[in-house]
Amino acid sequence: MSDRLTTHDLERVIAILARELNLPDKPWVQDASGRHISVDGALALDSAYGGYSLVQIVGTGGGEREITTTRQSKRELYRTVSAMIEVVRRAKMWRSGK
Repeated sequence: MSDRLTTHDLERVIAILARELNLPDKPWVQDASGRHISVDGALALDSAYGGYSLVQIVGTGGGEREITTTRQSKRELYRTVSAMIEVVRRAKMWRSGK
């Protein structure tokens, strides 16, 4: 990873977290008519006012609930999500007795 974090970097680490939690890997899908439909339970990147947050899609209408409760810089959110991944992996190891 270079020093500069991109939106793609954030989306990639969010996809890893989703995979670790057995959640859908894409927040949006396209139906046969070409409309975008949200995927219930999927994690997504939200950005506004120069900050970024992790949200979870609620229902197919596009509703979201915040996972991170504050907006962060890209780097801060990357570190937050990376820490979440580590916690999930360690919990899985602990449960399996390793």
